[in-house]
Amino acid sequence: MQERLGQSSVLFAAFAAGAAVMLAEMTAPRAVAPLFGTSWRIWVTIIAGTMLAMALGYYLAARTRPERVTLRRLATLLTASGLLAVPAAFLVAPVGRLLLPAPVPLAQLLVVDDGSRACLLVVALLFMPSAACLAAVAPICARLRETPQRDAGSAAGQVLAAGTLGSILGTLAPTYWLLDGVGVRMTLLSGTALPLLAAGCVLIAAQSPVSRKA
Repeated sequence: MQERLGQSSVLFAAFAAGAAVMLAEMTAPRAVAPLFGTSWRIWVTIIAGTMLAMALGYYLAARTRPERVTLRRLATLLTASGLLAVPAAFLVAPVGRLLLPAPVPLAQLLVVDDGSRACLLVVALLFMPSAACLAAVAPICARLRETPQRDAGSAAGQVLAAGTLGSILGTLAPTYWLLDGVGVRMTLLSGTALPLLAAGCVLIAAQSPVSRKA
């Protein structure tokens, strides 16, 4: 792995991904509450769906060939995660209503008493694609942080630290400020802005003379 390929931007990417995935996970229960309620089964459904998507993202990133691990690929991944998160800000209610018992007969086959199965479908359609892309950011960042002076363990530790700090922000921000201050939709949209901002930073780093081969 090349030396100094936008090292700061790579750590910021990990931070932004960690913040965005937790922000969406903490906001999703409030988004689906008018349709499916706030029972513990709904919370577990959202958490399990997010974790499943993240596991898929980790797995796919681990299979990425070394020659494809570049700053531009990272920027593309961040951009995709941000854009895939946008529909959740607008479509939770319309998609959720389609899965309610009426007026769509098919929904009677999908909705149990607490709505957890229908909620899982909403999460799978609107939240999991972005979560999978966000999870894939960390392994890519870890590879980009590797240098002859920094082994894989050190690189991974730094990326995990940045991602965890971002996750703390993504947990606290909607709980204490955003949801009550700007509402569900704007909170979800703020989560899309973070990876897009990180993608811009990574692209700027990729244009530097040292990084042009990335």
